[in-house]
Amino acid sequence: MPPMLGPAQQPALFVVQVMEEAKQKSLGTPGVTTLEAALFVYCEAPGVDEPPGEETQLAETALNALLKTIEAAIKPPIDGQPQTLGGLVSHCWLEGQTFKDPGVLSHQAMAIVPLRMLVP
Repeated sequence: MPPMLGPAQQPALFVVQVMEEAKQKSLGTPGVTTLEAALFVYCEAPGVDEPPGEETQLAETALNALLKTIEAAIKPPIDGQPQTLGGLVSHCWLEGQTFKDPGVLSHQAMAIVPLRMLVP
């Protein structure tokens, strides 16, 4: 269940590690660990007091703008180089299906974005 967030607490982003996979390349060599996280993004439509069908801006519009911002933040700072999150990981990238609830039945929208990280 999503957290109970008020309008003043949104937009909100929560990062939850959901998987860790260790692989040994070959005997006697260091292995690699891949972490998978889920980015939970929440936002509320600006016009929460507007009746359904008469909204001036949909929650999905705000959600899509936030998702583009996340994509831009994860993009490598230099083309051809991996995103390292400031040296915290060897590589970080978005991969997999993004689940979206565009807030059709309410003014609350959310998305779950898969993020993968390669740890040295």
